Amino acid sequence: YAPWCSHCKKLAPAFAAAAAELQEKKEAVVVTVDGDDAANRDFAERMGVKGYPSLKLFRAGKMYSFSGKKTDKKALVEFARAGYLNYPSRVYTDVDGKLALDPKHWVRQVMDDVQGFLVLMRADIIEVMSEHREAAVAMFGFGFIVAALSFIITETVSEWLGVPRKGESWEQITQRQDYAEYQSYKAKADAAAGRKTKAVKSGEGKAE
Repeated sequence: YAPWCSHCKKLAPAFAAAAAELQEKKEAVVVTVDGDDAANRDFAERMGVKGYPSLKLFRAGKMYSFSGKKTDKKALVEFARAGYLNYPSRVYTDVDGKLALDPKHWVRQVMDDVQGFLVLMRADIIEVMSEHREAAVAMFGFGFIVAALSFIITETVSEWLGVPRKGESWEQITQRQDYAEYQSYKAKADAAAGRKTKAVKSGEGKAE
């Protein structure tokens, strides 16, 4: 936090209440760090602090950064207990009491960005469902119908164009097409043989 940060001051009551509950039940050790203090700036930089307030949870060799929209006591306690598992993490090392974050591969960073986005989306969906249930059901229902139609159309177009369906290889589509042609040929051959047999029997009846 920073002493001049208005958002930090707004968060302080909920943070204090959550810290009291967690420490009373010995579920976590909660500390505050003045990131604006010259003595703590190096630590804040090493922990990737880019703004205030910044909530970090350290557990089992990983650091989790809180980015939820709700910052009341309940949300903070849930994050500390198990909610952190829904957030991206960073591996850290402790060398002689000095914490440092390990480098992260760019692919992992992209995955973490997507995960963070989904966390925010989940919060928005829950909020919409609780406040506008009918509208949310209609919206998601419409989306499901559009997705289903898209799938059906894609399968139909793929068949018409002769390209693989979803999850199908070119070898598999060739085998499937060859089998379909064989079935069609067999059906035509059986029909022709049936007509020939019928004609022969009809001719024999007339001869008698």
